[in-house]
Amino acid sequence: MNEDAPNQISHKDTTISSLITGFRCIRQYYFGKTKKRDNSGRYTICKLISSAEQDIFDEEELWKKALLIDPDIDPGTRSHIHEYVSVIKHTPLRPWTDLDLIIRSERTGISGLLDKFDARTGEATLVRCTKAPVNGCWAEDRIRAVALILCIEETFKIRLKSVSVEYIPSGIIRYYEPGQRDRRVMLQVLRKVHEVDKGIFPEKPPNPPCEKCIYSDKCNMERPKTLLQIFKKSK
Repeated sequence: MNEDAPNQISHKDTTISSLITGFRCIRQYYFGKTKKRDNSGRYTICKLISSAEQDIFDEEELWKKALLIDPDIDPGTRSHIHEYVSVIKHTPLRPWTDLDLIIRSERTGISGLLDKFDARTGEATLVRCTKAPVNGCWAEDRIRAVALILCIEETFKIRLKSVSVEYIPSGIIRYYEPGQRDRRVMLQVLRKVHEVDKGIFPEKPPNPPCEKCIYSDKCNMERPKTLLQIFKKSK
């Protein structure tokens, strides 16, 4: 176990998951800010497969562990174990010494959970339960990579250029080194998240993912009035 990592996320921090929500749509972050986020059964299974010791993919044992981790896991997700093991069993998953490490960047106030870390080499791995794109990594995973690298470098006092991204459902591992554009986008999203945290209602972004959004009704209502607007109107 790495002794340098913090043991809990501060409530004052911006979590990496909040950054990703803000990146998808800052309005979604605004409306869902107080909503508790639950991990999906698929994510639980992908994490178990990724960290299977000695690459032993015993499907029954994996399911038993999934039930121990999440007693309320949907029984229907059990079929994903066979599906994912079938494509991943010939893929050399990244090694690790530590799992689920809480990491933090003092400079940015970002914190989050690092899926896998190899203290022997300083290699970090991000586990995803989505299929891999044709090339490279998904845009939101690039933002995750930037935030993770910033947090890892400050937490462990090391220099890190890239992270490994395991797309378990595809049986594919991608190595990603963020560029300057990724870092600029991450900082822009962080600024917008901070504005929402201060109570500012965000503008709707270009090409928002409105289809099937659970907040579409709230989002399309009249823009909420700020306290300043209410005060001016009462004068």
